[in-house]
Amino acid sequence: MILFLCDNDWANHMHNMANALRLVGVDCIDVKAVPHGFKYKSESLIKLRSEINSLIRTADTIVVFHSCINSYTAVLKYKLPSAKIFVFHTGNFYRKRAAWCNRAFNMVHGTLTNHCEFFKLGAKNMQYVERCIDIKDHPAFKHQVNSPIKIAHYPSNPEIKGTDKIVSMMDEISSNGCPGEGNFDFIYSKKSVPHSENMKRISDCDVYIELFKPEIEGFEYGHYGYAALEAASCGKIVITQNLNKDIYEKIYGECPMILVANEKEFKDAIVYLNSMSKQDISELQTHIYNWVKEKHSYKATGERLKQILLVIS
Repeated sequence: MILFLCDNDWANHMHNMANALRLVGVDCIDVKAVPHGFKYKSESLIKLRSEINSLIRTADTIVVFHSCINSYTAVLKYKLPSAKIFVFHTGNFYRKRAAWCNRAFNMVHGTLTNHCEFFKLGAKNMQYVERCIDIKDHPAFKHQVNSPIKIAHYPSNPEIKGTDKIVSMMDEISSNGCPGEGNFDFIYSKKSVPHSENMKRISDCDVYIELFKPEIEGFEYGHYGYAALEAASCGKIVITQNLNKDIYEKIYGECPMILVANEKEFKDAIVYLNSMSKQDISELQTHIYNWVKEKHSYKATGERLKQILLVIS
């Protein structure tokens, strides 16, 4: 049995990974200590520490998600001597404390991450596993383009997503006049809503701006999150960032989302999209939809995880 565990499952990431493994026939249990505030339709089982410790005692392979030191401490105490241990680094805890984490997690067999920039930080036997989504749970791809095109931004965390900078750049583009087929509508909201409602908001736009945040608190960032893939699964053109896209391309090939490294590239992308015909926009939307369906479905991700956890290791 493979056990996934953590305290807080940020962005429901661990649960998605577990669902992916289960879909390809792997016996996987995912448990956590704290419910998620985003009100997902489905999330990992909430268990008491004593219940989690009992599961640790029976697992053949264990993955500690989100660099969770509480979970890792329990794993070292209760695991089977033969159990293989992995850690999945996902966010700011590792970003800010990489050297410390690399020492703390030195007993693991290997490291997983969904952030390309983390490959520079020295973790043990790191493997890249991109986020995954279940397209059937998201609003259907409508194959419709608004006139004028509708560009939207609905951040889960405005600070992390760079919302103020995005709004400032969009205001500047609008005030200077944007050449192209016609004016665009830009809609954004910082209001936090349940996940299902947010997906409905995203499904109504043509272009979704997910992220513009090259650095966070002085550390390199600039890597998209789940909302980018979720928007792609609704058939939206996505503007976002991956400042180390070569890591992605080595594993998965081309990424058709519009990846911008700086302010000029962001503004150029908006002007470019505004110059496109409805037909060209529709074709790019379809390309992005097909990409996320092929590369980052539960099935595709489950097969990659299975290869890493059960074969390579």
